[in-house]
This record gives sequence, structure tokens and C-alpha cells, in this order.
Amino acid sequence: MIVAERRVAGLVSANPSRFKNRSEAELAGYTAAQDYLHHDDPGPLSVGLILHLHRLLFSFVDRTNTALDEGGIHPLLVVAAFGLDVLCLHPFADGNGRVTRLLTAHLMQRAGYGVGRYVAVEQLIFETKDDYYVTLAASTTGWFDDGAHSVWPWAGYFLDRIAQAYERFGDRVAAGTSVGTKQDRIGDYVLLHAPAQFAIADIRRAVPGVSDYTIRLVLTELKAAGNVTVDGTGRDATWSRT
Repeated sequence: MIVAERRVAGLVSANPSRFKNRSEAELAGYTAAQDYLHHDDPGPLSVGLILHLHRLLFSFVDRTNTALDEGGIHPLLVVAAFGLDVLCLHPFADGNGRVTRLLTAHLMQRAGYGVGRYVAVEQLIFETKDDYYVTLAASTTGWFDDGAHSVWPWAGYFLDRIAQAYERFGDRVAAGTSVGTKQDRIGDYVLLHAPAQFAIADIRRAVPGVSDYTIRLVLTELKAAGNVTVDGTGRDATWSRT
């Protein structure tokens, strides 16, 4: 961090002044974290302490919220860039893709794009998973070199899926069929959220309000498509994603 000496006093105060660059925002965040540690003993090392310190460090550097609030960039492009950053950071040992998709859906909803409530965008991603990995790899190249990458391969893929979701929504409305059907919800859970091995009881708990008949119908279709396999019969049967 390189900050002009004359601006340090204002930046490390309880109410930092307007920031001119990222270094100033990072200094203010670092000071806030130090103040937290020095004011009271926060206790032994814990996951909560680590996460809180990280939150304080970057409390003035949230580019996503800033970009969405300023409105200079289309919100869907901001959401796409946010998703790419999280996927590149890969902050968790497992579940990075699922967390990113959940947060992406949340940001889209807040920006007025609620198609994810009616059409399973995750299913569309699953159906185009080869393109998903190709475009993600293309936009990742250079990401770790101080942002020397292009967001456009990934953003193009992301926007195509959103457009596809709206098209599917329109087709369903035009056909007079329900949107966000029970079958869709079951399929989304099995393909994207269920453990590697699962039972019908797991689906019943995760997708309330559906009958065992509907669950078995979807599993039969997924099995015929080669997406799942079954071991055993009846209540003792276990299913696995392929």
C-alpha cells in the first residue's frame, strides 16, 4: 500500500474520508482490523475471528456493491465479473461453484432479474457444462497476474444462459405450462446439490411437497439419460450421479 502522508491521518480515523484509490481503502480497512484487535481481546483463534478480520480488512473495498450502486456498468456484467472472481479465488475446499451460483442468483434478483425463480439456471449450466469450463478457463488466464485477463468469454457464456432462461420461461408461458415445475426442482437437486450417493428420502427432505411417484419418475428419466445409476431396489435403493 502506497498512500500520501498528508492523507494518512484522515484514513486511519474513525470516519475515513473519501478514498482516492484502492491503497487508501486497504489502509483504512487494515486500521479498522488493528483497532478491533487492540480494543478488546477477541479471544482465541477461531474461524469466526479470521472471517471477521478479513471482513474488516476489505470493508472499504467492495467493488461489486460500488459498481452496482453507481450504475455505470450494466448490472449483469457486474454480476458476471463477481462470479468469475469468486470462482478464481476458490475460497472453499468444496462447494465453490454452488455458492457462486447462489450468490449470483441473489444479485440478479436484487437487480431485477428474477428469472431464476421460475427457470433453473443451474440446469442450463449443467446442460452446457463443456462451454462452462472452456469459457471459465479462458477468462481465468491472466486473472492472477494483477487482473491481466478478459472477462468477456465468461460474461458471454453467463449472458447466454440468462437469455436462454428467459426464452425457456417465455416458451413455458406461451404453452400454458407451469414454470419451475416439481420435476425441475427434483432434477436440480439430484444433479447439482445431492451428495454423490443418495436415497429417495434425501430428495423428499430437500424438495418438500413432491410425491414419491414424481421423484421416481424423474429418477427414471435421469437414469435413462445416463445421469444417475441405482444400486438395489425399493426403500433400500441408493442412487449415484454419473
